[in-house]
Amino acid sequence: MRRAVLVVLVLAIAAPAFAQPPGLQQQTAQAERRERIKRRIQQVRNNELIDKLGLDEQTAGKLLLVYARYDDAFDRLLVARAEILGRLKNGDRMAKPDLDKAIDDAVANQNALWEVETKRLGEVRKILTPQQVARMLVVMPALERKIQNQLMRAIQGGPGGRGKGGMAKAHRPPPQQADDDDDDLDAPRE
Repeated sequence: MRRAVLVVLVLAIAAPAFAQPPGLQQQTAQAERRERIKRRIQQVRNNELIDKLGLDEQTAGKLLLVYARYDDAFDRLLVARAEILGRLKNGDRMAKPDLDKAIDDAVANQNALWEVETKRLGEVRKILTPQQVARMLVVMPALERKIQNQLMRAIQGGPGGRGKGGMAKAHRPPPQQADDDDDDLDAPRE
């Protein structure tokens, strides 16, 4: 009886996946993978911020709520930026009006990113001490660089990466390095 209930439960859970067309299954799997990576990045970022800023539990909770409020806005702008950069890479093959539009879009996107960052920083300054804000402004660029490097390695299948494909190793540009920091991130704390 238990086995029959287990089989029915597994089939009920798995049925929607089997009912999807193959292309949709792949898109769903890619979207789920992106979400897992995004959550992992946010968790690593949060842990690093807490550690580097020496935050107590209450302050950390407030800070992480502010970051969570702005994560979706940053994600949308970064996706748009990737699309814009893709257009700009083909700039030598674009008509002047199309290229001018892509450049205008890139400037508008950068301004929007700065605006969101400015708003987030304004909220962060209400939570942290000036010393902690100063430390955060020093720590965040290096942390973001580490995250970006690990993402690139994962995508390209380089050292420490799990991705497939990408550029041939001999033609892959080296990841950016912080002067005195290793760019390997620790696993998130549970």
